[in-house]
Amino acid sequence: MAEHPAPLSVHFLADRARLFAYAYALVRSRAAADDLVQDAWLALAQAEARGEAIADLAGWCRGVVRNLALRHWQERRRIQALPPAELLDRIDAAFAEADAAGDEELLRALARCRALLPAPARALIELRYGEDLPMRAIAERIRRSERAVITALAKVRRRLQDCIDARLAETGHG
Repeated sequence: MAEHPAPLSVHFLADRARLFAYAYALVRSRAAADDLVQDAWLALAQAEARGEAIADLAGWCRGVVRNLALRHWQERRRIQALPPAELLDRIDAAFAEADAAGDEELLRALARCRALLPAPARALIELRYGEDLPMRAIAERIRRSERAVITALAKVRRRLQDCIDARLAETGHG
């Protein structure tokens, strides 16, 4: 007879995609983000085994992932200086706000707005976030300069953000 997962484990699994998005926002690598989420899962299992009471699971998990991300950067020396605490605080605040707003409406808005993008813009989004390609590889594939790809992606993200904000405002979630 199979054991039923502990309640925190159930909530963790239900919120795994959001935690992965948070981890990805911190480390910008799918593989590294996946490792961070797996390590957070292990930390949760250890906390449950110790009988720790965790009232805000999402916040607790983000804290674990944030600390793991800092260690990730320090160990790999991927960047010369760690991001300022203000940047990390903004990422934390954005994810906490998304927790309160509800993902379903946000995801519906994203899907609608993505569908409205011209085909080349959708292709850029797919190459960067779907295939997780670095800017240089995207530039080579579409035969444009890396700077042009960075600029184009910034414009597409801004356009998506404006569209999503407008959609959420229309539905009273913005």
